Amino acid sequence: MSRDKQEDVKKKETVKIESPQMVPAGMLEAFEHAATLSFEVKSGDGKGEPALKEWDVLFNRVESYKGDLPLSFKGEVRMRRAWALMDLDRYEEAEELLADDSMGPYLDSFSEEVLYEYFFSFANVLGALGKKALMDEAMRKSLFIATEKLGDLEKCVRSWMNLMLFAEHNEWWPYLENVSSAAQKFCEEQGDSLDLLWVLSGVHKVGALKGQGRMEDAKKVGAKLLKKAQALNDEGVTKRVTEVLESIG
Repeated sequence: MSRDKQEDVKKKETVKIESPQMVPAGMLEAFEHAATLSFEVKSGDGKGEPALKEWDVLFNRVESYKGDLPLSFKGEVRMRRAWALMDLDRYEEAEELLADDSMGPYLDSFSEEVLYEYFFSFANVLGALGKKALMDEAMRKSLFIATEKLGDLEKCVRSWMNLMLFAEHNEWWPYLENVSSAAQKFCEEQGDSLDLLWVLSGVHKVGALKGQGRMEDAKKVGAKLLKKAQALNDEGVTKRVTEVLESIG
């Protein structure tokens, strides 16, 4: 799955580096420059390679630096280099950078915000590589941080959506059925604030049932979606639900 089909892992706001006073000015400038290039990358636009080159240079510079650098800075350079590889669909190389034996020394230094981005990113890589159990573990860690540590529903939505997107992409139908049901239960526990996610989770559940050949079950689930979709006053969502209903007869 190309990155533009996923929820974006990149933060568009100004880059925030912990303990910047402990990082040489030249490295800070290089970080900002590489981050700016990465923010501008869109799938297939040719800007991915120049961005990766900047991260490669900075990564090698950081790894060979003889002085002290904050572990959080070193870890984030490694993570963002992996993001640049993801932009080019080079997931195996990204996995090497994000794997526990590579990132382990840095995780304790990360803020909860950055730790969420790490687990979310790693789960995306694992999903792209078809590693279901490892993807599930990493994404659920991102969900725990978003829910219990940050109280950030937007990040929760990102994690739930990508669990379902990768399950659909890999045609993990029984898994998708379970995850979509869990997502809907989560939405119901939050009240009305996540009705859109509830509907989209239902769409994925219909797809999961259809993928297993359970058409009657899919129709029953689908019948509950349209009314709630219409209540959202979102033509795009209503159209998507209508198309799903038409696809199951």
